[in-house]
Amino acid sequence: MRAAEPTSEPAHTLGGMDAFNLAEIARRLENMLRVGSVDAADYGRARVRIRCGQLVTGWLPWLTARAGHDVDWWAPDLGEQVLVLSPSGEMANGIVLPALYRGAVPAPETTPDVRSIAFGDGTSIKYDRAAHRLSVSCVGDVTVTNASTITVQSGGAVTVQAPSVTIDTPMCTVSGRLNVGNGMAVTGSVGGSAAATFSGDVVAGGISLTGHTHPGDSGGTTGAPR
Repeated sequence: MRAAEPTSEPAHTLGGMDAFNLAEIARRLENMLRVGSVDAADYGRARVRIRCGQLVTGWLPWLTARAGHDVDWWAPDLGEQVLVLSPSGEMANGIVLPALYRGAVPAPETTPDVRSIAFGDGTSIKYDRAAHRLSVSCVGDVTVTNASTITVQSGGAVTVQAPSVTIDTPMCTVSGRLNVGNGMAVTGSVGGSAAATFSGDVVAGGISLTGHTHPGDSGGTTGAPR
């Protein structure tokens, strides 16, 4: 019986795979998913650099909801914690997926019934599907621009509270009853085809409708209107 011949495979290989290849595979696996934070941002190019421990990536794009006929924009902030997905473990081709809650920025809600967006300046948008309530709170101006009609339909009362309200339009139509609770001032002409009924006095040019008199035919003045 012949003795077994010694293998010619080097000691630093394993099954035909050398240590370098093993290290490269381990590196790529580690790089496929990395948690880091935004270290720098180029918002003009929609690119960020992510710090993962001592490693800082090159300029990478971040994932957005839509980038076709419809385009979404919500840029990650400096210091925001994100996930870097690197196809084949090559971080040079990485994609940034915002974002992850962390100790400094914890989850703002505690129920799956609420969808909320809280902006850094204090503005917030929140919908609670359990309570069927939509809340919008803005710390600044709100502008709505529309090229066609706007229809607001409400099943309940509508209340507008403001220091003043201006309706700038050539024509304003109120199809139902108009109640004015604290006086009304009109600078233009007023006309109508229906009768006007008032429970109080009407004064025009300083003359009272219910209290004015006329000179009598035989001297003196007439009584007040009846």
